[in-house]
Amino acid sequence: MIEQVAFAVSTSEEKYVLNGVLLEIGKTKVSGDNSNVRLIATDGYRLAKRGHKVAGVTGESAVIVPGKALNELLRMIDGEAKGEVKVQITQEQISFKYEEVYLVSRLIHGQFPDYKQVIPKSAETKITINTKALLEASERTAVIAASNANIIRMELKEGKLHLIASAPEVGNADEIVEVEVKGSDKAQVAFNVRLLVDALKVIEEEKVQLDVSGPLSPGVIKPIDGQDYLYIVMPIRTQDAAM
Repeated sequence: MIEQVAFAVSTSEEKYVLNGVLLEIGKTKVSGDNSNVRLIATDGYRLAKRGHKVAGVTGESAVIVPGKALNELLRMIDGEAKGEVKVQITQEQISFKYEEVYLVSRLIHGQFPDYKQVIPKSAETKITINTKALLEASERTAVIAASNANIIRMELKEGKLHLIASAPEVGNADEIVEVEVKGSDKAQVAFNVRLLVDALKVIEEEKVQLDVSGPLSPGVIKPIDGQDYLYIVMPIRTQDAAM
């Protein structure tokens, strides 16, 4: 859960609450969400949310945990955790106990953005894609996009998804990925390719769904038939989008 959200934590000191991850414990009022533990992180350009139904959870809480503390916890459990991590929360602190190791951190106090307001209610186009294929196409396109602020344009053409990047002094790239499309078969939107790659690397399921609703609307990535994971990435306004 931590791995799937921690990378979206802001590194800027301007909005200190975004330097942490919102930890929600308890039921949610969101329809269809059966999780009782949720982690949410955002840096203003993207948002990652991971939920899970955990046994042995008591009470309700919503606290902001420093991203550095959660990354330290990852090192503690070393990615191959067996057994359990015990979490306790007070007004000022949160503690994690794994085997014989304790990690105690102060909480971040402030108002975390209402992530529920950011999640789009619907999408004009829903695109189902093989996760590995999309990741590899994104990484290849990123080589060209690196010379142009990491911008790539996604465009549906004749039932296929094109990932297009261009840089005047480097060249052009047009990666084509096989997809299944529901809704409008015409879509065009630009993203920072690095923000897409970050999310695709931590999704374990074979296929993902990409929801888009126009060049100025956020894109939503979520696994098909798998973990309770949601990733929202803001679009980049380009000359094509403005036309």
